[in-house]
Amino acid sequence: MQISRFDLPTVLLIFVATSSLVLLFFGLDPAPSFISFQHYPTVIAQVLFITAVFARAERREALLGMTSAQKLCLFVLFLYVPFTSYISPIPTAIFLSQFWTIHVLFFVALLAFFRSNTGPTEDTVWKATGIAALLHVLAFFFAWAVWPEQIWAGILPVFENIRFLGYFLSPVAAVMAVWFLTRLGYQVLPLCCYAAAAFYLIYTGSRGGAIACVGALVIAGAYIALTRQNMAVRKLFILIGVTGLLIFLSTLLPKLPWAPLFDRAANVPDQTTTQALSSRDLLWSDVANAIRERWLFGYGPSFVTHVFNYALDPGDIQFVRENIRNPHNSILQLLLHWGVIGTFIILATAGSFTRNIWSSLLGRPDRALLPFVAITTMMIHSLVSGVFFYPYSTVVGIIAFASMAAKSR
Repeated sequence: MQISRFDLPTVLLIFVATSSLVLLFFGLDPAPSFISFQHYPTVIAQVLFITAVFARAERREALLGMTSAQKLCLFVLFLYVPFTSYISPIPTAIFLSQFWTIHVLFFVALLAFFRSNTGPTEDTVWKATGIAALLHVLAFFFAWAVWPEQIWAGILPVFENIRFLGYFLSPVAAVMAVWFLTRLGYQVLPLCCYAAAAFYLIYTGSRGGAIACVGALVIAGAYIALTRQNMAVRKLFILIGVTGLLIFLSTLLPKLPWAPLFDRAANVPDQTTTQALSSRDLLWSDVANAIRERWLFGYGPSFVTHVFNYALDPGDIQFVRENIRNPHNSILQLLLHWGVIGTFIILATAGSFTRNIWSSLLGRPDRALLPFVAITTMMIHSLVSGVFFYPYSTVVGIIAFASMAAKSR
């Protein structure tokens, strides 16, 4: 049965991917928000999507194609998330675990949806994320005009920190760039969406986001060449020219509390390791010490600040900052939240889909390209930032991985 790309689950999936836009309606209040509030728009959209998908029998039946290992891993992961959060000494862990449990169900619903759906649904979702990125950057300029004192303090209304939005914009910038390079015609919309997202990363000095985006594009270029996909060279020069103009524009505008990307990069040779890493090395050391205290099961999905208050003596903490929420490193985040056992379960679950991913990359390169670029960007960026901590960016990675995992049964 062919399903219209504009049926209810498709619309809800677009809502999930662009759910961060809901936060803009609360942006009239420039006061910093709580992380729990930032969760809700995405989580509500996920629950609606999950419900709509499993309301149809043919989509539930699409899951029968999963291997026994995949079903077992997903079932164990689904049980482990609330378990480790329940036994956690951090009171907020059990509250935050509900969101991660929904992530697991969302992934399963995506598998059912992508396997039973036909038509350009995924293109529609990626296009929507590009438009969302464009609207977010326009909202940034609006916030700058209305609350300049907040922007100068490094605070982006609702998102709290001006850098957090980059977690969403970095993969979108890479996807829009590849879309522009590989699709027929000049595709003005993806070029505009790329320009907006790339400008934000350059102007706010997001080195991690920029390096991740460039690294993913290099890997994507190799993948395009390997699979012999079409790419217009003239478009590459257009993309490079647009990027050069964005860099030039960032030097003309007033500097934010963080210098633009290339100004920050120029200062790196004169900085210590701690300065170059923005004190992340101190944070990573403290997180590693906390992991040793509870290495088997972890602390559940807790704020790093709360973990430090429980696990470490205040005099032993090198990285002193209030309300630090994540380790800014995906490997440390896995071990801190879920321990060795949980990390093994998560990696085993992802590994159970390796054959599907490989089959997708080799057998359907034209369909796998965009999600491959998105997940590659996020994996690189997650080594130095909390990309997989915030729900509005985490779901982008889940959608990308699920769409590749669903390509082959």
